[in-house]
Amino acid sequence: MGRVLERALVADGRLIRVWVTISDRPGSLAELCKLISTHGASIKDMYHERAWLKNDIFSVQVQAVLEVSNAENARDLEGAIRAKYEKVAMGTVS
Repeated sequence: MGRVLERALVADGRLIRVWVTISDRPGSLAELCKLISTHGASIKDMYHERAWLKNDIFSVQVQAVLEVSNAENARDLEGAIRAKYEKVAMGTVS
């Protein structure tokens, strides 16, 4: 049942993925999480990567799966993330 619901969220545009490069300093991940929660999104999964990030040893790439209320909410959240961070990629979960 969980897989069916998850696929329905994807089909409805309510489950999205974001890749964002943030500073690797205390509090940076908390700032990103606060930005996400401020826009009413729920974090379903989150992973951060340091080792294979080649360009900047003082950064970390975060991949998160987020649940949003609707496509408009997803666009608003994307705009807020892009306004705060330089390196952002977003898409639906597949």
